[in-house]
Amino acid sequence: MNSGCNVLVYDRSGYGKSGVITNDYPEDYLSYEADYILPQLLNALSIENCALFGHSDGGSIALLFAANNPKRCHFVFSEAAHVIIEDISRKGIARVRSIYERTLKKPLEKYHKEKTDWMFYHWADTWLNPKYHQWNMVLQLQNIKCPVIAIQGDKDEYGNPEQLHIIKKNCATAQTHLLENCGHAPHDDNWDIVEKYLKDLL
Repeated sequence: MNSGCNVLVYDRSGYGKSGVITNDYPEDYLSYEADYILPQLLNALSIENCALFGHSDGGSIALLFAANNPKRCHFVFSEAAHVIIEDISRKGIARVRSIYERTLKKPLEKYHKEKTDWMFYHWADTWLNPKYHQWNMVLQLQNIKCPVIAIQGDKDEYGNPEQLHIIKKNCATAQTHLLENCGHAPHDDNWDIVEKYLKDLL
């Protein structure tokens, strides 16, 4: 799709070609990435205003950034974001954690190299930690001023449609769409529909 926009795609801290994470990287990484890392990146590149496209954790980070930086964000397109942690989320994460060493580690090493173990276990163990079971971003959603389109698959193994209901209820600017026969990655399963909704924002 030709958006007519300049596009910046970046690897989050500890992912892909980003550097190795230090020991002081916080557990609450969604807020850290939204409130510190992303603004720092934009400032370093002299990007004053942006529109954000984020998937899963990236969708949550995009929503948090929009909530806390209303003058910098034109719109958010969110795929399969988590705004609360549900039982289905924890069960899905526990399932992939149990097979990580056998089936997931080697494919992930292609992208994350020596950071793979840190990247995977930091993500999985954060959300399986009981102290995060009540985590949510309901109050932040109420601060978002820019247009938002939030989509999710009806077969998402990490979240129920309740995620969309909470976004719609608390974010006055949000349109939400539940995609049929679609899993956790709508851009893989239903790109034509994702493209259609994305064009509505451009």
